Amino acid sequence: MSIYASTKTVLAGNVSLTTGGTVTLSTGTYDVSAPASSLFDGILAYRVVGTQTLASNFSISPDGNEIYNAQITVMWEAACTPSGNTVTIFGQAVPEELLDKDFHAVCTYDGSAWKVVLLADWAATSIVNTNRLEDASVTTAKIVDANVTTAKVADANITAAKLAADSVETAKILDANVTAAKLASDSVTTVKILDANVTAAKLASDAVETAKIKDGNITKQKIAKPQRIYSKYSDTGTTAVTTEEALATYTLPAGYVANDGESIRITATGTFAANTHVKTLKVKVGTTVYATNAVTTSPNAKDWKAEVVITRSGATSAVGHGIMFVDATAPDYTSVDKSGITWANANDITVTGQNGTATVNDTVCGLVLIEHLA
Repeated sequence: MSIYASTKTVLAGNVSLTTGGTVTLSTGTYDVSAPASSLFDGILAYRVVGTQTLASNFSISPDGNEIYNAQITVMWEAACTPSGNTVTIFGQAVPEELLDKDFHAVCTYDGSAWKVVLLADWAATSIVNTNRLEDASVTTAKIVDANVTTAKVADANITAAKLAADSVETAKILDANVTAAKLASDSVTTVKILDANVTAAKLASDAVETAKIKDGNITKQKIAKPQRIYSKYSDTGTTAVTTEEALATYTLPAGYVANDGESIRITATGTFAANTHVKTLKVKVGTTVYATNAVTTSPNAKDWKAEVVITRSGATSAVGHGIMFVDATAPDYTSVDKSGITWANANDITVTGQNGTATVNDTVCGLVLIEHLA
């Protein structure tokens, strides 16, 4: 039995990588007028091998006749460090990232120029890089969520237009990443801040200024007790009449005393004129009298002081007491139990004076201080 074998062999020539310069590859010679004298060396492929760091540009160029459809394959198997220099094969620049990897350069003459196609070995790493991707080719569907990490996203690339309105959640933002530099001056509004998140630890000691606090936001619950709610420190006297006159009045706002056990303290001082006229001073809450000079009805050149405390005992009731001092005279003491007062309504606190004889300034009120005790 006979065995016939046929082998087709493509001879490959070796090219050693150097640190620079030009290597020429023979493409053969052909004389149309004397074909018999034409020379073909039979080498259609060349292997570039070696390890070098370039000191200058390195190029591989054709040498010989340029014949239509002539084809030479350059098989790059070298490890080249360009160090800022370039490598060209038949006029085609080779990307730097391929110079330390295997690839084929298929060089074909089209009748006017050499066309070079670079075929990378896909088994090598770093073949697909930014230069190989078209701008619109990377779509959301092609990116796995876990592959988008913080280190891969530049700060400047995260713009409002790239974020869905509901995509920025509290759980996705570290406290330390919310800095003043990342917040627009007018972006932190009241509706964006939960009351519970505004804590003393998050406020600088000098950050709370008067201009930043609305009057309506200063409630009695936010102010330490006791607190002054009214004061008067100029003299007001009776006129030349014999009717009761208000010398000081303060209207306690509706609902101000909101809880049972809270109190209002009233302190008032003044003088009586130097005469024997009947003079009557009263401290009242609503229509209830809590202090009056019932013991010394005709004080003559005397100083006076009234102290009153009323305590809420129910929505419509209070327990109160008052003391009236007229110089060294024994004090007048008044105790009022469960007097009618509706705390949900506004209530007047009044200091009044009434002359027995129509004389100016028979009774003078100089100081009134009203405090809320909680």
